Amino acid sequence: MATDAERQGALDSRIARELAGGGNLESQSGYTAVLIKGKKVNHILHLILSVLTAGFWLIVWAILVITNKRQRIVLHVNDDAVVETTVTQVGTGG
Repeated sequence: MATDAERQGALDSRIARELAGGGNLESQSGYTAVLIKGKKVNHILHLILSVLTAGFWLIVWAILVITNKRQRIVLHVNDDAVVETTVTQVGTGG
């Protein structure tokens, strides 16, 4: 059984790695943290570009929406200071 400091250190270390890899910290409480990886598609920008290009930009916009993958990553530290990870799809497009 790990100490509280070891458990917190394990979580902090893993959060730092995820943030360095492009994740965004959504929430953190106790020995659990929730991060989001991936970017939202800026729909307003793509709407404006589609209007300005008489609809030609719709192809690019559609590809971005289809290929954009966002993930929610839940990190939880167990009693042995092992970080357990659960990954779920948030949705496509944003």
